[in-house]
Amino acid sequence: MSEIDLAAIKARCDSATDGPWTDRRRTPSRCDILRDGNVHFRIADDVRNDNAAFIVHARADVPALVAEVERLRAEVERLTNER
Repeated sequence: MSEIDLAAIKARCDSATDGPWTDRRRTPSRCDILRDGNVHFRIADDVRNDNAAFIVHARADVPALVAEVERLRAEVERLTNER
């Protein structure tokens, strides 16, 4: 597996609208993604509830995962340097 580009992932996170995001089902084929109660963008084409939940939670999940990878990399570096 190739090395993931954390800098690129962080840049995408930093440029995305701040959260938290929520979702509101409009019709079976349309879902609104909201921020502060206002529609931020719409998803169409028969969006399943699990896909909407993934999108909504990605705003918080991705930065948390990036932070954990950075923490683990720093720990590996520290342990490697202790040898």
